[in-house]
Amino acid sequence: MKKTILKMLVVTGMVTGAVLSSNAQISKGSIMLGGSLGANMSMESKTTVGTTSLTTPGYTEWNFSPTAGYFVADGLVVGLGLNLDSKSMGEVSSADNSKTEHIMGSGLGINLIVRKYFEIESNVYFHTQAGFGYSSMSATDRVADGASALKDGDKITTTGMGINITPGLTYFVSPKWGIDLSLNNILAYNSNTTTIGDGATKVETTGGGLTFGAGLTPTLGLFYYMGK
Repeated sequence: MKKTILKMLVVTGMVTGAVLSSNAQISKGSIMLGGSLGANMSMESKTTVGTTSLTTPGYTEWNFSPTAGYFVADGLVVGLGLNLDSKSMGEVSSADNSKTEHIMGSGLGINLIVRKYFEIESNVYFHTQAGFGYSSMSATDRVADGASALKDGDKITTTGMGINITPGLTYFVSPKWGIDLSLNNILAYNSNTTTIGDGATKVETTGGGLTFGAGLTPTLGLFYYMGK
């Protein structure tokens, strides 16, 4: 009987130790390093009106965000991340509507993040992340060239500042490694300025506002946690 009780105590201690080892990685003083990758794909579409048929090509938006953070309290991390991405900035058709293309831009941004972890069960956590950042994106406009062709036009630049809320799940596959599944930009507020052309042809517009689910991008991340 004593041997059985002793074995139970040893097993219980090992299980408890494993859980605490995992939880210790998100305790005050720990460091988080890693990044996330996401993609939003649009398929080719075809529209037919009478004898006229228009095919719109698909496109892929992608996002990569390396991040480093420090746990200022148990389950609460403050960090800094970069944002590298591409985005469809518009759609343009030739003069006779026989050809349509997407204007794709590439961007760079920097974000201050605050993330809070909530335990669901052992090694599985729900997290909510708030990001405050600045971003810049550039692209080349496409304009009609004759009736059925397109060519490069003016340069387009967009700069902006924003706040976004990103919920997600973190699963600890080991005490030091966690896999993230997040939904970027589920709630966001942005203020931006877009400039097209330069010199006498320069046109500048401002915009922004609160959006819900616009530009929603599922992302998969991998993070390394260094506990105390």
